[in-house]
Amino acid sequence: MSPRLLPLQCGHEARQLLLTGEHRTSDAAFIVGYESTSPFNREYLRQFGAPPGRDMQQIREAIDISTRTNRHG
Repeated sequence: MSPRLLPLQCGHEARQLLLTGEHRTSDAAFIVGYESTSPFNREYLRQFGAPPGRDMQQIREAIDISTRTNRHG
């Protein structure tokens, strides 16, 4: 894998790892093949439009809103 590009498959794998809440950003970066979090964070931002921490927060908020809406809707 190119260290400068976060291929789509690896990006989604990293996102899944982060969503479990069991892995930090640095863990996910290393698991998908990055030696440093800086290039991982840049490519994650490029691919998903937000850095990993903010992306996770936005996804969790969306899930929470959806869950609350479905319970009361």
